[in-house]
Amino acid sequence: MADFNSGNLAACLRNDQTPPLFEVAEAPYDQVVPILADAGHASWAADAQIVVVWTRPEAVSPTFSAILRGDVADLGR
Repeated sequence: MADFNSGNLAACLRNDQTPPLFEVAEAPYDQVVPILADAGHASWAADAQIVVVWTRPEAVSPTFSAILRGDVADLGR
């Protein structure tokens, strides 16, 4: 699951025939937090043994995003 298009990574994992082999199930685009917060989400139905969570810090943290923009950020948030 990722907050960007993870299709290239998924394709590489699917096409690699070197063990260990992976069966890849992609989660909906840019839904990292809602999926992690919902144990009943359909993404968990695949009975995953491994989950790759790949996010950009500025996408999941408004404070980090503000700092990147040069804004004064409330570090207590």
